Amino acid sequence: MSEQSLYRPHGQSKIWTEPHLLVVQSRGPWNRELIKAASKTVLNEAATFNGAPWYVLGIIYGDGLHTPDAFEEMVKSLNDQQRAGRKGTALVLVDVGITGFFRNYFAKMYGTAGEPVEFFADEESARAWLESVIADLD
Repeated sequence: MSEQSLYRPHGQSKIWTEPHLLVVQSRGPWNRELIKAASKTVLNEAATFNGAPWYVLGIIYGDGLHTPDAFEEMVKSLNDQQRAGRKGTALVLVDVGITGFFRNYFAKMYGTAGEPVEFFADEESARAWLESVIADLD
């Protein structure tokens, strides 16, 4: 059976690296096709770390929901990235609506993948926390 989908990717993401850090700015909602495409980009970008440990700063805009198959694909993607050195995530939920609901939703997703995740009100506080955990890597 072909892996080709009938659906176009839904959602948006911008992904780049900084020292020991991969930054993902993303706007949902997302489907499986977007998660698969973004996961390839993340692994390609993470290759610049040459197997060294790294963290993720995720900045989420808009509706933070995933389709059920995208949720499963995201868990798989997180596990693949952990094998490539991913150690944890700082998430900033921007204009996502009911923040408590989405916080619980993402906590469940990352928990299912065994990924440590911390939530922050803004990018500045997330980056401050990330600086401290990245400093511990050296």
